[in-house]
Amino acid sequence: MKDKANLPEDFSVYFWEYDLKKIDTEKYSKLVIERILNYGNTSSVIWLLNHYNIETMKKNVINNKQILPKTKKYWELILNE
Repeated sequence: MKDKANLPEDFSVYFWEYDLKKIDTEKYSKLVIERILNYGNTSSVIWLLNHYNIETMKKNVINNKQILPKTKKYWELILNE
């Protein structure tokens, strides 16, 4: 992870069942990456790429069964996995 930060307020559409201020982006990186890759828009994906390092992204894409199959394949290609 590049830096510890709170999720932007406009991410509430992706985390409707959570209080954004209580989501630790380091501890719950799998959840954050999964939701943004599955449902995020361009600006949220840019935030994600600026927030997490490449190794964290790879680890969470490869090992996450909740990422939609087409999304997972796309990001595996992007991340060279």
